[in-house]
Amino acid sequence: MNKPFLSSRGIIRPVKNLTPEVARKIAAGEVIDRPNAVVRELMDNAIDAGADTITVEITGGGIDNICVSDDGIGLSKEDLEHCAKPHATSKIEHETDLLKLSTLGFRGEALASIAAVSRLDITSRRIEEKHGWHLHAEVTQNYEIEPAILEKGTRVQSSGLFENFPARRLFLKRPASEGSLCRQTFIEKALPFTDIAFRLLADNSAKIFFPAGQTKKERFTQAFSLENQNSLFSELTASDPSSEPRWNISIVIGDTEVTRTDRKLIHIYVNNRKINEYSLIQAVEYGCEGCFPNALHPVCCVFVEIDPSLVDFNIHPAKREVRFKDIGPVHHAVSTTLRSFFRQHSLSQNSVIPVEQDFFTRESSFYPGSSTPEKKTFSYSSVTPKDFKQASEYSFYPNTSLRSFNKKTDIEHTESGRIPQKDDFTYFGSFESLFLLAEKDGKLYIIDQHAGHERVLFNRFIQAQGKKQELLIPYIITTSSDEEDSYLDSITSALDEAGFAISQREKGCWEVKSVNVQWQGNENDLEKDILEKKLNPEDLTRSIAASAACRAAVKDKDYLDTSSAIELIRQILSLEDPHCPHGRPVWTIITKEELFERVKRT
Repeated sequence: MNKPFLSSRGIIRPVKNLTPEVARKIAAGEVIDRPNAVVRELMDNAIDAGADTITVEITGGGIDNICVSDDGIGLSKEDLEHCAKPHATSKIEHETDLLKLSTLGFRGEALASIAAVSRLDITSRRIEEKHGWHLHAEVTQNYEIEPAILEKGTRVQSSGLFENFPARRLFLKRPASEGSLCRQTFIEKALPFTDIAFRLLADNSAKIFFPAGQTKKERFTQAFSLENQNSLFSELTASDPSSEPRWNISIVIGDTEVTRTDRKLIHIYVNNRKINEYSLIQAVEYGCEGCFPNALHPVCCVFVEIDPSLVDFNIHPAKREVRFKDIGPVHHAVSTTLRSFFRQHSLSQNSVIPVEQDFFTRESSFYPGSSTPEKKTFSYSSVTPKDFKQASEYSFYPNTSLRSFNKKTDIEHTESGRIPQKDDFTYFGSFESLFLLAEKDGKLYIIDQHAGHERVLFNRFIQAQGKKQELLIPYIITTSSDEEDSYLDSITSALDEAGFAISQREKGCWEVKSVNVQWQGNENDLEKDILEKKLNPEDLTRSIAASAACRAAVKDKDYLDTSSAIELIRQILSLEDPHCPHGRPVWTIITKEELFERVKRT
């Protein structure tokens, strides 16, 4: 019977030193794993060289050839003699320099690693020198340096990637796929450096050109082919409020109309390096919470510039991860800046929300004979008995009882299809027990009854922060870990300010003695609202309020009697922010002109 692949154990093998060639190939594999890693390292060096223009050329997806040219300060002959040797760098000298990095490259691994897995050619000239110098480096040969002609800067070329490392070459993708990865890396590196012009050529064809002098918004929208939506993007800034600022933030954010179903277009840069930092992606999501409905995500790029002594980049071979001394203030600034922006943005928007183009072509529209689902009667007053009279006490005229209507008047209302009232709107009725239809200022309002009621209840909860209702029988929240205990302990003050009195009875057991007077739900609901997302204190109250409002609001297919519908519309039309807590618009407006256009009437 054949042995499994991983069964080579218990075999005596002598310990021996690797040859320099094998050792360099292994070390190179940590830095250069595919063509786009070469592009990444060479672009880092070109940017560090102070270039005004950088050109990247790839052939065969970067497998055959990669060439990066720049007009930076260049290298001297002495620099070339050392630059392709392992751990040769001009950017650090002592280990303490790692604590204050201000360059993209610093380890001195890039050129040596590229030379270990490909044929490396470097031509460079310092502007004060009479001519340039050319270096040819391969892992199996001695390095050669000779005079060369070059006007300025540096030209680095990597050819035949992994030709001397067949095992690694077998795992490369097709040239088209590798070229696509090189393109992504090119964009990633070019995005924050708007003062530099970048060009990308693939197989002798120009692919991308970023001119110098763009704003971050302009470069971001161009990079991701969003130029036609440029007006839907904004650039925000924030900075350290201390007397000696140690960080600042710039954010490019798309409007609520620009969305994605994933987080792939939420980019985080720290000191011009793109990094994987979940906590800052989370800060973006918190800041946009309630603005992007239906599990959609924003399109956003966050640029953080921070004192190098507050962040460590030397923890990942490709510098994809960093370690902050204290990420809390930056996290808070990102979420707060975005939340303030969307709050102001929603208030300043025009109240007329465009109707979707296929509104009248959907099934179950205003056509007679369409099937009507079974309705269940729902009185708006039953949800909030303290604030609304019973529906039987209301009339079509707010200050008149139903008893004052005679049969003739009721018939006239029915035949006309209109309900006279003193409000500045006219209520027509409900469509499919989903939407309330009303006319105001010559426009037809189609109001989402659930979203509208949800926003009304959400606002009441926020306004009632700190107002508590004692529970006859305290709620018990059981935690499953020390981490959950620590989290609850950290948010007790925030919960108390929101109206929830919570204290630890014993390890793993917490007691809630009072809740916000506007809160709706049970013991399990509260436990889920608090522990499911583990939000920071600033976002916790809003999340609890949104969940409680959603539970208590009228639902789709809940039929509202006329007086309850009118009262709900009054409150909805007086909202300052006509969006539900999850970001959906509360109403859609159709003008007479739009209706004329749809029925081809002039």
